[in-house]
Amino acid sequence: MAEGANRYLTARKSALRAVDITGADAYTLRRNLAQGRPVVIWTTVGFEPVAYSDYSWRLYSDSSVYTPYLNLHCLVLCGYDADYFYVRDPLYGALQVERETFLLRYT
Repeated sequence: MAEGANRYLTARKSALRAVDITGADAYTLRRNLAQGRPVVIWTTVGFEPVAYSDYSWRLYSDSSVYTPYLNLHCLVLCGYDADYFYVRDPLYGALQVERETFLLRYT
């Protein structure tokens, strides 16, 4: 996603750049938000438990079996406080999510 965002920004002659922070912990997420940087994240739809597909396939790179998630969902993390994380969700709009629930589904 960062690569695609940077291509777009470069084409628009913007000085802004996206940074890939895949695997970031809660501290890193909060630090980016505190510095005014929204964070695009993947979580589950509605912060429900992870659901897996009935289908899978073998990866050519290492012959491991990959089973995709059924309810993976992309949204923007835009704030936090002691009890909640605040997100903008393309399906549900502005949401506040309890800290523990957010971190469980984000992880």
